Amino acid sequence: MASNRIPDEIISEILTPLLKHPDKVFSDRSMKPLLAPGYSSSTYLLVCKAWLRVSTPLLYNVVILRTTAQAEVLQTVLKSNKEFGLLIKKLRVEGGFGNAMQTILKCAPNITDLFLTFLVWGSDSVRDLCSGLALINPHRVIVVDADGWEVKPKENKQFTQLFNSLLDLIPKWYNLKIFEFPYRVKGAEMQRYPKVEARADALASALAESPSLETLVADIGLGLPDYLYRVAKAPSLKSIHFILTSKAFAPQIREAVRKDPKLEALVTYGTKAGPPSVHDILILADSPPSSRSQSPSPSPLPSVEERQKKYGFVRYKIPQLEQIAKERGPIIEELYVDLRGEPTGPGSKSKIERVDSAVLASFTSLTRLTWAAHERLLLSPPPPGFSALDNLQVLSIDGKSPSLLDIASHRSLKLDSLRELNFGRQVLVPAAIGLLRSRAAQLTHLTALVEIFKEVDVFDLCTSLKTLSVTSTVADKLARNALPEDSLTRSTPHNTLEKIRFEFHTLNRDEPALKHIFEHLDPASFPALKEIQLDCIKWPNSEQQARKNKWIPFSELLRPKGIKLTDPNGLGGTRHMK
Repeated sequence: MASNRIPDEIISEILTPLLKHPDKVFSDRSMKPLLAPGYSSSTYLLVCKAWLRVSTPLLYNVVILRTTAQAEVLQTVLKSNKEFGLLIKKLRVEGGFGNAMQTILKCAPNITDLFLTFLVWGSDSVRDLCSGLALINPHRVIVVDADGWEVKPKENKQFTQLFNSLLDLIPKWYNLKIFEFPYRVKGAEMQRYPKVEARADALASALAESPSLETLVADIGLGLPDYLYRVAKAPSLKSIHFILTSKAFAPQIREAVRKDPKLEALVTYGTKAGPPSVHDILILADSPPSSRSQSPSPSPLPSVEERQKKYGFVRYKIPQLEQIAKERGPIIEELYVDLRGEPTGPGSKSKIERVDSAVLASFTSLTRLTWAAHERLLLSPPPPGFSALDNLQVLSIDGKSPSLLDIASHRSLKLDSLRELNFGRQVLVPAAIGLLRSRAAQLTHLTALVEIFKEVDVFDLCTSLKTLSVTSTVADKLARNALPEDSLTRSTPHNTLEKIRFEFHTLNRDEPALKHIFEHLDPASFPALKEIQLDCIKWPNSEQQARKNKWIPFSELLRPKGIKLTDPNGLGGTRHMK
């Protein structure tokens, strides 16, 4: 093959981004959901002998284990190919994973970086993990535990066994140079969580006995506890790197450090950039996600002058809208008008405010319009031959005033560029349906209330629709969304719909209806449909949670149909992580 004539160095440059884990992924201490499997990274090894030779070291250089199934697969591989274990330099273990861990650690004596978690379940055996840890001598150790604030610490025999093993091993690991502390360093605050404080104190005592520790890395809140000064006395310690979790506390922390000259000589400061996207995570013995689509980087905030040119912001001030239209209407590309609530201005609260619809004609460059209006705001009917908003692509309407809905439905407005229509939770349903009927055929995206979804056949109307978002009214946030069970049952296929999003924060009593919808969803009715997104989904963070997670069965109903079920972040989950 042609690839056999390519130097190994070039092949390595090609494969490294695909197979090698960035350190920010390996060391990330945030809680991450289990991901649905995509393609297997081992497929790169099958291309040719040259790719096999180059990719094998890359594949095993950094190993991330999140489930027992992954650990067992790796155990099997290492038993038959012991040389692969010698390639493992970084090992991330997010559980106990039974007897597989001793084999893995025995076969991987060259591990330099080790990631462990104390968030182990009572059913998650750590015996072989503990015995295996004695067989390695890592350079860097990263440990994760709950801090008592957002997640409660685990209290079981498995945790105790793993914790005590680590306390015993730290003074014996003579290669240990860097230790990333699992607890946020804080003074009096930690007294609110005495169990966490006791763990931090015991771990600090073990670190103080390390003969080789050079760098301690720790998040820091407010205050410096006594155990920190104890670690500072470690014989080989050269630096303590504080990650400032709050800039507001920085002056107080620096002042407290200055009071101890020895501590001041050790301490450096940094900030946390934030956890990486879980889309970046690659998992050995499983597979990376099938797509690596990255969310675009957020654009920098525009300057005041740029905002004046591009955006119009109006709230409760009708004359301001007319002034903006007169002064900058032709150059504004995006306009947000919020006129909900009671009108201001002179007179009683029952004063009706009228605006000449001709004001809309001034916004000749407008591509996006958001209009949220109260019921007392009325736009005058458009005169004969009225024309406006010819370049409008996205229209979002909320509030109880029907006037813009009526005007947008008017035949005199062409709105040929309109592709996206979004109805808010307070919109008047009958008027919204009228607008939808008049513009449906040209839409590629629609956000519609459940009530609209039930009153009209959206798919018959919107024949070019690619994405659909379904919302509920404000009153329905705590009530039933009342999803019709025949929502996605069709006799005539809709050939363009790619994604449906249900913007429900909770389903309450709608779970049976949703199960019925998913069970009876015929892929032939929506041949382009690849994703259904539910905003109320929370995927499990561990295999133990996965066994009880109520969303996994819903995902498994859709997977054979070629449809992925995703959470608010667009991530899919799975019960089995092999």
